[in-house]
Amino acid sequence: MITSRTKEIIAQILEAKDYITIQNIADAIKVSSRTVLRELDTVEAWFHQEDVLFRKKKGRGLLVDANMVEKEALLEKLYSEKSDVIYTPEERQTILRAELLKMSDVTKIYSLTTMLDVTEGTISNDLQQIEPWFQQYDLQLIKRPGLGITLEGDEKAKRKAIVNLIYEHFHVVDLFELMTESRQKQLSISVFKKYINRSILDLLHLDSLVYIKELITRLEKELSYYFADNAYIALFIRFSITLKREPFWKEDSLEATLKKSLEKDPVKLLLEDWINASPNNPFAKLPIDERLYLVMHIKGSKLRETGAEFKMSMIDDFKVIQLAKEFIKSVEIETGIYLSDNDQLLFGLIKHLRPALYRMKMNLDIINPLLSEIHLMYPKLYDSVKKSVAVIEEKEKNKVPEDEIAYLATHIGAAIQKGNRDIVKKYKVIVACMYGIGASHLLISQLEKNFPNIVIIDVVSVFDNIDERMQADGVDLLVTTIEPKGAKTPYVVVGSILQDEDIQKISRALRQTKPKPTKEPMDRVLNIREKYSNLKRYASIILDLINHYACNDSVEIDTYPELIRYVSHQIASNDLEIMILEKAFREREEKGSTILSKKGMILLHCRADITKKICVNIVRLKEPIKHINIQTVVVMVGPLKYDEKILEVLSEITHGIISTEISDAIQHGDRELIQTHLYQLLDKFYQKKVLGD
Repeated sequence: MITSRTKEIIAQILEAKDYITIQNIADAIKVSSRTVLRELDTVEAWFHQEDVLFRKKKGRGLLVDANMVEKEALLEKLYSEKSDVIYTPEERQTILRAELLKMSDVTKIYSLTTMLDVTEGTISNDLQQIEPWFQQYDLQLIKRPGLGITLEGDEKAKRKAIVNLIYEHFHVVDLFELMTESRQKQLSISVFKKYINRSILDLLHLDSLVYIKELITRLEKELSYYFADNAYIALFIRFSITLKREPFWKEDSLEATLKKSLEKDPVKLLLEDWINASPNNPFAKLPIDERLYLVMHIKGSKLRETGAEFKMSMIDDFKVIQLAKEFIKSVEIETGIYLSDNDQLLFGLIKHLRPALYRMKMNLDIINPLLSEIHLMYPKLYDSVKKSVAVIEEKEKNKVPEDEIAYLATHIGAAIQKGNRDIVKKYKVIVACMYGIGASHLLISQLEKNFPNIVIIDVVSVFDNIDERMQADGVDLLVTTIEPKGAKTPYVVVGSILQDEDIQKISRALRQTKPKPTKEPMDRVLNIREKYSNLKRYASIILDLINHYACNDSVEIDTYPELIRYVSHQIASNDLEIMILEKAFREREEKGSTILSKKGMILLHCRADITKKICVNIVRLKEPIKHINIQTVVVMVGPLKYDEKILEVLSEITHGIISTEISDAIQHGDRELIQTHLYQLLDKFYQKKVLGD
């Protein structure tokens, strides 16, 4: 019978793609090279018994002469064999933590000594070592003389401890591999290769993985949540743990008001529909409070950057927008770096704070896998952000946990690094990052800082069809934080925070890659005079709009003709212009009105030769117009003579009102807020023109 250590050495040799050195094996299994050398005779004897050629080559290492299929078969046989298990103290303590979290009753010390094949004194010492780990979750190891040991504490705290234990033990790549395996396919041997792994995996309801994946996919499709990849994995873990903890399920554990609000939540309704439509669904057993806890975790999950236009509601997000701006100002004071005009930072923080504030309000735990790296790599930035979150804590009356501070630091770090770079676009690159918007932007800013010869085309999920996307967009390289399965296009796997070795890997990949040519249509290449003449014209139109903008509140009007008379008087400079405008509005409206009934708005526009050649006015009525149920009017006037550029600017405003959330500001914001968003829309339009549209 071979020992567990011999098994580990054999496994390392079988899993290696080429020769593997004794030192690499020793580093992988955390023993000395001398220990590996002592086991080599037994290793060689095992391969000889299996009739497999085992090579030892000086200067190169060890190699098994077998193909991948044969190696997989040997691995299966290896792990099916019984062995004398040798655990390190750290491994024993990990197993003990997992076993104690499973127990619902008193556990005898004797059963633990038998399981781990050590003395009672060794177990007692191990329990003493792991006691502080449990205490950080407010869990207590209670020793009952003559009976054994029990773990006492709140069920919520135990589940938090389980989540942390899983993240401590498994790399995200292993978790990704675990959750993407199909129901029929046997789970990867690399995940199950030790008893210690099996002990922790027994904390999860593995049979439910297919159902969980189906639910998350449906949530993304129907609610447009677009979970960050690490949030996707976190939900898998959370749901699986919930199902596994059936003996500890509780009823009536939620406060009545919260329970009532969650009952009508769209996520809860979708969850119930999905459960009812799925035969043999394991979630059907869950009591109502457990289902509502899942709803809370879904609502508190991190979102990912989708590449789509960022949309926000001025009503739902007004508080978040103000909070993000105050936080940015606080960071400016702490760091001495100006950040207030960085739209990408603001939007990223808003998108992050939406679920983050919910998590803090509901006291939901979140784990940031990058916490220790951010502490190590950016200690000053982390400290600055830690001080700056005081504005969030004061407003929200909630403590911001360290993991959330680290996520916020990734957003700030990305903005600071990106502000100090000079871009020269040569290579097209797509980034796949598992850790959400802030970490994605931090990785992007590091890439652009270190490689001025690349341009980031998009940030994608590791679950997307990346090959297809890269080929369609003519992308040269994929930079990813996780090994992509079956990728055909060039890629480099790096950490979310770039180390020197990551930078070297990317440099090598770029040297080996010939950038694909970018074809620019000839009709878009303007000479310098024409380009700046056009920009001057656009700037003049936008300035006219700004100068002629007006907003009128609580206007008392009963009928549509009265509305036309009112807006004509507001815009016109004399009586003749009033007549011209009234006629123009009537004639335009006879051809059809642009009523946005769902938004409670109407776009009233016409073309007329008046002093104000172009203008936009907002009119908000005290009461809706009879028979139309419209209370907000957006008035736009352009010149009678066709002017392509004026119409283009007015069309941009119309498009913005119809397809973005600026309409919320127009309906419910104050004059300053409407003006700010209108000016931002116009500024973004102009910036697109500056950059060549």
